[in-house]
Amino acid sequence: MKKIILVALFLIVGLLFLANQSPSEARVVPGGKSLERNKQTIKALGEFLNSKLSTTDYASYSVEKVIAVERQVVAGVNYFVRAKIQAHGSQHAKIIEAKIFEPLPYMIKQGAEPYKLVSVSERR
Repeated sequence: MKKIILVALFLIVGLLFLANQSPSEARVVPGGKSLERNKQTIKALGEFLNSKLSTTDYASYSVEKVIAVERQVVAGVNYFVRAKIQAHGSQHAKIIEAKIFEPLPYMIKQGAEPYKLVSVSERR
């Protein structure tokens, strides 16, 4: 009987703990990825990516739409930006994923860009 009461109390405490967490807190894994929901950050990343496409194999493309952004907290933040890009003067479009790094604030030199384009690859 004591075991049943103990198990029931344990389950109740566990359920109360889970009920008090927000959905995003329940899914956060240290070092794991989570969806970026801040619209200003998403817009800034899209504009940054668009300005940097000219330095990649996709120089003749521009960002048409940011599809999704995931973030990964490291010593700074890695952003994984999935975007639809379109060739200039054409209907030809591709889906790409770009990795953009944002260093910790104290590591950004005055006047430097807050982001660094790490990689761009085509999604298949």
